[in-house]
Parts: sequence; C-alpha cells; structure tokens
Amino acid sequence: MPTAATLDDVRALESLLARKRRLGRELLSFDGYDRWGAQHDTPEHRAEMEADAARAQREHGEAVAQLGALVARLRETNPGAIERWAELHCELLRAFAASCAGADESSHASTGAFVAREEIDGWEAVKRGEKTFVDENVYYVAIDRERYRAAFGIDP
Repeated sequence: MPTAATLDDVRALESLLARKRRLGRELLSFDGYDRWGAQHDTPEHRAEMEADAARAQREHGEAVAQLGALVARLRETNPGAIERWAELHCELLRAFAASCAGADESSHASTGAFVAREEIDGWEAVKRGEKTFVDENVYYVAIDRERYRAAFGIDP
C-alpha cells in the first residue's frame, strides 16, 4: 500500500501532467483557429487569440520544466511515487484498450487501442527511468473521467 507521502507525490506529478495536457489542448485549439479561422476573424480578436496562445505556450513550457524537475527529484527521494504514477497510467490505459476490444481494424477505436498500447510501453519506460513522462495522445485515447479521478484524486 502506498504511503501518504507517495500518494501526495503522485498527485503532484499528475497535477503537473494534467496542467501540461490542458495547455496542450489550448495550443491544439489555437492551431486549428490559426489554420482555418484566423483569416476570417477581426484583427482585434486575432491579436487576443495570439496573446492567449503565447501565454499557453509559455505556461506549457513551464509545466514541462516543473514536471521534469519533480520527476528528477522524486527519482532520488521517492522512486516509489514515480513507479506508482506510471502504474496508475498503465491501469487506465489497459482499461481503455479493453474497451476498444473487437473494434473494426480501420476504426478510431482500433487506432486508440494501438496508441494506448504504445503509451503503456512509454509508462513502462518511465518506471525504468528511461523517460520522464509520456506525451499523451488525447485525440485517440479517452481515459474514463471517473476512473481517472479515482486513481489520482484530481480532474483530468
């Protein structure tokens, strides 16, 4: 059973990863706007969108740096937290992949299961100390919100 300190560290790790994920979604949204909407927008709103994207890019970089520093520190002070964090992600990804079982080979769900298996491999590399974290594919992999909350104690 993980200690309270380990659970707190897992929550801190996941909070930073969730922040990175949210900011990544903002940047993805801006990319779509920039490609297909900006040319039809007012200069004022375009400037506002660009400022928001610049902020999101800066904050994304900060979150990645903070996450990297926390992982490095915990590898020294509480490696069990890194292992537990990775295990929880693997459990969530296995559940997602299982929910895609039997999907047509050319379907979104089949691709999602494939991507989930790749991410599981990535989290196994995190456990071995070969990676800092896994860049998640939120387009193909949709983790169940309730399972996520139960695992990490935070919203995705």
